[in-house]
Amino acid sequence: MASNSGLFLNLEEDDPAKQGFHRRPVAAGRGAGGLEFDIDPGHPESSILLHRMKSREPG
Repeated sequence: MASNSGLFLNLEEDDPAKQGFHRRPVAAGRGAGGLEFDIDPGHPESSILLHRMKSREPG
């Protein structure tokens, strides 16, 4: 859970925006890799979450 960013990945969260679906990050900077959404359903290559999981670079 990242309360500063508004991204909540806990099971209890039922708001798709807070879960990151089609949500633009508040302050991702270089860590976003130039991508637009935290999670882009059906397009993992366009999702910041997958980009960060694959990256070894600091955010």
